[in-house]
Amino acid sequence: GKKMGAGLWVGLGVAILIHAGYNHFFIEPVLQTLFISLLTPTALYIVFRINEKQLQSWLEVELFNEISILGMIRKGIFRESKSGKYLASLNEYFPREAIVDMYCYIGLFLELSVIAKRNLLLAENEFPIPSDPDLDNKLKELDQLRKSIGKTGELVHPQIVIDHHP
Repeated sequence: GKKMGAGLWVGLGVAILIHAGYNHFFIEPVLQTLFISLLTPTALYIVFRINEKQLQSWLEVELFNEISILGMIRKGIFRESKSGKYLASLNEYFPREAIVDMYCYIGLFLELSVIAKRNLLLAENEFPIPSDPDLDNKLKELDQLRKSIGKTGELVHPQIVIDHHP
């Protein structure tokens, strides 16, 4: 949100400065063109390298977090976590069936998210991506669960994943 907005304004400011500098001919036009021709690819390379490192770090942290929550769900100890306590506290606001559906939705969503991140990492490292014959069924089930819990219940999911600290 705020970081992206700040980055947008910084990028726009840099673009305006480069454009204004280019149009005011502070140095010879040929040298100026050569300078921009060398500076632009270098700047793009640096930005993409930084972005790649941040994305990799985010993937690793998010993947670890999701695997941790998924493991707790499968072991039956999720309820003891901060996120599990939060979900349990929703009993007074949602019917029991909705809570069970939220629980299933979160588990299936995390499973599919882990699979997607695994596939990204495999593809990035040029490894073959295993096919999942149940993927279509899992996606259909996720869609059904999403409809079952409704928009309000769906808003609970990000809170569970974000608030979890292993």
